Amino acid sequence: MSMLKRGEVHRTAVEGFKEGTVYEKYRPEYTDEFVSHVIENLYTERHDTDYDILELGAGTGKFTRKILDKLTNFQLQRYLATDPLEDFLSVLRQQTPELTTSVCSASSIPLPSCSIQNVICAQCFHWFATGESISEIARVLVPRGRLILVWLTRDFEIGWVRKMEEVLTLYYDGTPRKIMGVWKKAFENCPTFRCVEHIDSVGSNVMKGNKNFMLNHFMSISVIVRLDIEEKLKAERKFRAVLDVHFTDDEIIYLPLKSEYFCVEKV
Repeated sequence: MSMLKRGEVHRTAVEGFKEGTVYEKYRPEYTDEFVSHVIENLYTERHDTDYDILELGAGTGKFTRKILDKLTNFQLQRYLATDPLEDFLSVLRQQTPELTTSVCSASSIPLPSCSIQNVICAQCFHWFATGESISEIARVLVPRGRLILVWLTRDFEIGWVRKMEEVLTLYYDGTPRKIMGVWKKAFENCPTFRCVEHIDSVGSNVMKGNKNFMLNHFMSISVIVRLDIEEKLKAERKFRAVLDVHFTDDEIIYLPLKSEYFCVEKV
């Protein structure tokens, strides 16, 4: 993965995350069980910080709203949701107008040192898994503060899902992917953090919808969204060909998901 300059957002993210409402509609939801596990493992011993939780890459707020719904007796001003893309953050603001939000990148966080108890990255850390971002996150966290990474990933052991991924892979061309595991290297030989817990899948999750819904799900992925019209139509035909082999037009399709959880603590 190529290194990004400070505050820079990957080009594929800029070009592929343009349609916040589409992303919001066709991306999966987090389960109560998964979000509860995150909440149970938050660091809560300090009370003299600016925020209890800083969410980086909050996007349209799919994880944000879910965790806020389950945080009981929680003051919204203690949660800061950020994203480097204004278009996506505007969707979150529309749906949760009372929440404190800010446009910023993981490598340039406009907050004082030791001002955050927990940093959460949902479905996004692979975009900025660099030493520079790790250092910046460590700077704003208090000692023993936690960095929690969560992802929802499609189950590639399912035959039709694997075929759809084969089509999708044709368009990545070096774009960061969580499934490639490059993000883990950011923590190798890193004296700033120690691993607390890494679980491949917390509970069970599934996304469901008809053929058109599943097609739109794959078409909403950044490397497809960024394509020109002609290439996008070619990708759509390839995805549809796979779906046509396995499903009828009115059939409800179930897409199993793995809910991965990774937590480290600032030493």
